Amino acid sequence: MSKKRKLSGTYKSGTRTGLDSINAALKTKCGALYRVTLTQYRDKDETAAVYDAFSPDYDIILCLYHDAKCVSSITGKYSQTSKSMELLSKTNKEYEGKKINLYLRTIFIYLMLSVRRPIIETIVSHATNPISTYTMYKHYHASNQELEEYVKRHHLTPETFTPVNAKEFHDYFNKKNTHTEESAKNTIRRHVGRL
Repeated sequence: MSKKRKLSGTYKSGTRTGLDSINAALKTKCGALYRVTLTQYRDKDETAAVYDAFSPDYDIILCLYHDAKCVSSITGKYSQTSKSMELLSKTNKEYEGKKINLYLRTIFIYLMLSVRRPIIETIVSHATNPISTYTMYKHYHASNQELEEYVKRHHLTPETFTPVNAKEFHDYFNKKNTHTEESAKNTIRRHVGRL
């Protein structure tokens, strides 16, 4: 049995009770057409909405099904070195704007807290758009060095952070990390001068 297979089996056994109660609540609130599953990434549905359909590097996938289709997912990749779980998310276009991503991120984090083995000390999420940044900072107080710098300069907290702030942060971050031909030449000159 491969290491990846053992890890996924551990995730499922540690989360079964939580998943059962989430599905019971989901059925009561939204009807029988909706359900959440947690499976090995390699066993995902071919039509599942996933961030990166071609990467074999993920361990697990949490899917929200509407009828027989996975319309939104969180994929997880475990790092034994850092004892962290990296998550990426994807929602089908027709289901965007319904806060499904926030719902699944919440479920994913909740379920990962139930995992006994492997030990997960940190959950890592790459916010590739302003809404993801807003969600992760506002609801989970997640941060990184650039965001800490931005919120400190603007005297923001998770409670006062808005989607407009998230958009401004992404514009600031992209501008800060965009290089022109001239800035590339200057960087090369600075580094060559140090050699």
